[in-house]
Amino acid sequence: MGILITGAAGLIGSALVKKLENQGHEVISCDIRFCNNPLSFFSEDIVPLLAKCTGIIHLAAISRVIHGELYPELCKKINVDGTMQFLGLCKSLSNKPWFIYASSREVYGEQKELPVTESASINPINNYAKGKAFIEKQITSLKDFNVAILRFSNVYGGLLDHNSRVIPALCINALRGDPIKIEGKECVFDFTYLDDVIEGICLTVKYLQSEKSSLPAIHLTTNSPCTLENLAKTILKVTKSDSRIDFYPPRNFDVTKFHGDFTRAKELLGWSPKHSLEVGLSKFIKSLQNNTQEYPNNIDMVIYENIKSYSWLPSLL
Repeated sequence: MGILITGAAGLIGSALVKKLENQGHEVISCDIRFCNNPLSFFSEDIVPLLAKCTGIIHLAAISRVIHGELYPELCKKINVDGTMQFLGLCKSLSNKPWFIYASSREVYGEQKELPVTESASINPINNYAKGKAFIEKQITSLKDFNVAILRFSNVYGGLLDHNSRVIPALCINALRGDPIKIEGKECVFDFTYLDDVIEGICLTVKYLQSEKSSLPAIHLTTNSPCTLENLAKTILKVTKSDSRIDFYPPRNFDVTKFHGDFTRAKELLGWSPKHSLEVGLSKFIKSLQNNTQEYPNNIDMVIYENIKSYSWLPSLL
């Protein structure tokens, strides 16, 4: 009996597979990169795999807010409709595996009180967040399943990330000496290093396997607010770059301020972040510098220019 991970080839999934296997778990990796027809990913073909599982970690999604705004129908088809179909298959299982759902701090929208706790109101302001919030409700209504909802915040630190997300984009441009673009210099976010997130997921797995009970929604965040301006300055410091910083207004579909309290994660899982932003950035930048391949150009537009054929769809998850 193993643990099935959807989105196993993505930023979080690829690192999680390695970690769980190193801990001795049998991992069943599922990702649309592994199948010929992406639209059949959540089909009955996956049922035999689900029947072998003690647990499921559902990471697969269109994972960028901007993609949800540019392609709302595709975002709904994958993040909402696909997940609902997947949950329907799970409900039919007699083995009743535990279920971890990867959610996001985006579900809170704009909050007046900071740091945000898990009891804050859910008020999504963009398509990506609305889909996550909707699925959270469906997850909590599952009967006879032990479930956990983990809300991530600006995870960074791996080479399999979208290179146009804020930290990869800023780091790559700084290393090249190209100008750095900041949209909303006073926007405040909570950046979480990949290894810390992986540790939090593994502790959640341990809890669900041992306690045989569900968990309330949990933040895997740092509670260390950082403005985008300070993020850019820190990256320039770490890279020793002379890149120019160009400032632009914030995007109208982005949350402008968030940092999350992780007290619940500490109390229930014994988890707390181990990497400061500067330490995490230093590790990520070193991995970029050691990468033998040229930093990729922005592939996001290539993905969507070819979306009708779905030939690039696996790169989204």
